[in-house]
Amino acid sequence: MTNRFNVFFYLGFIALGCYSILAKGNWSELASHWGIAFLFDPFKVNQPWGQRPLWQRVVLLVQVLVVLMAALLAAFPDFYSGWLAGFGNQ
Repeated sequence: MTNRFNVFFYLGFIALGCYSILAKGNWSELASHWGIAFLFDPFKVNQPWGQRPLWQRVVLLVQVLVVLMAALLAAFPDFYSGWLAGFGNQ
């Protein structure tokens, strides 16, 4: 695949993940869509990790953190509701 198609697929899965959390509140779909988006690296595919610009590494690391957070919130829904209730009571 060319890099141009990778960008479209990557942004499509990122958009699907945003829709799933904003419209439906489904953390597991966010984690799965954003995780699948990794398959379509929007940057130079053949460029090693150490040679990528800092902003590209930050974007991908933030995406990893969001996927992990969403997977944890999907696995432990009581944690999320308790977290929101804790902030509401203080």
